[in-house]
Amino acid sequence: MRKKPARLVFSVGIFISVTLILSFVLSKSYWNGETNFTIVSGGESGDVFIYTISPITPAIIVVKVPQDTEVDVSRGFGKLKIKNLWKLSKNEKIGGLLLQETLTKSFKIPVEAFVHEKGVGLLSTNLLTRLSILFSGFETNLTTGDKLRLFFYGFRVSRENRTVIDLGQYSAFLVKSKLKDGDEGYIISEDNLPPKLIGIYTDPVISRQNLNAVVKSSGNLKIKARILGKVLEILGPKLASFSDIVNDDLEEKSCIVLAKDSYTRKKIARVFGCEQKNGEPTGNFDVEVIVGKNLFL
Repeated sequence: MRKKPARLVFSVGIFISVTLILSFVLSKSYWNGETNFTIVSGGESGDVFIYTISPITPAIIVVKVPQDTEVDVSRGFGKLKIKNLWKLSKNEKIGGLLLQETLTKSFKIPVEAFVHEKGVGLLSTNLLTRLSILFSGFETNLTTGDKLRLFFYGFRVSRENRTVIDLGQYSAFLVKSKLKDGDEGYIISEDNLPPKLIGIYTDPVISRQNLNAVVKSSGNLKIKARILGKVLEILGPKLASFSDIVNDDLEEKSCIVLAKDSYTRKKIARVFGCEQKNGEPTGNFDVEVIVGKNLFL
């Protein structure tokens, strides 16, 4: 009879310990599990998929990118078929981050993380598959907390709530053409992102606030500023102004973001690799992004 209280105390202690550990791990995640989250997968197969997790619905929207799509690779690597991008990222010792950056630059959509194609098993409808992937190693910039949130999200989404979109079907956006290497493939018509996709990549938490933004840059960084502005508007804030600045402090930085809303600030910082700065944006703006020389765009 004396053993029962001891076992009960032990069980309660284990439960509390596990709860505290999980709480700590989840607190270190980027994704809060409640708002839209977009990641890209790639790997040795050359397949590229963009996954948008939408907890409000709940749903998972998967966009398949044709392998022969020519993209403008980030960091100045030039034009390349997207199926060869993962190999380039390994050769240059950058890793999958190059894929994430290139999707943002070429498609003008906000991508927040990357996973090796093996890692998308975290979103499988099969519990055993999700468990095996959770405890296996794969290249990603997701935190352990992010992986756990994706794992548990799988319980909420049925097969019926998973939508697959073939980007090759949008001929006004991906135009069949002869590529730089002479092969047939697709080139991106930058200003023709279909409204359906704009709706997928707009963050409802940000868009419903009706925020206005300003993007600041020095003269030689205006092209990067324009690209950033297009992605920013897809994300949600209304781009109200571009502004010229002279700031030598940004020589070694990618960008700096200030925003009245902390969620918006963190989201922009994640997409563009910006440094977050406390304080209010200048003027009457809700969001201010200052473009630096090292911005990947």
